[in-house]
Amino acid sequence: MSRGPGALDAIHRVAALSPERALLAAVIRQAAQDAARGDAEAAAWLRSETCRAWLQLIAPDGVDVDQVHARLLARLPTRAPPGAPTQRGYGWALATTSDRKG
Repeated sequence: MSRGPGALDAIHRVAALSPERALLAAVIRQAAQDAARGDAEAAAWLRSETCRAWLQLIAPDGVDVDQVHARLLARLPTRAPPGAPTQRGYGWALATTSDRKG
């Protein structure tokens, strides 16, 4: 798919056809919003293999899930926005979450 927002839009279109997929898409969307507001646990979850697997479940055929996951992660802040709660520090969750592929 293109580098534009098309891949994420395609996932949302497919999710609209299935309540289960819509729920997974809503959870991912909420985590992205929470992470953008400084929620370190949401950012860590978005970086997890679980999030990637959920994207795989809702992605339409022909969508590169790894590319979508990478684009989703690229949208996340690298530090907490001003005024965001930083329990254990925002960087803690980012630094302790690793790719668990093997």
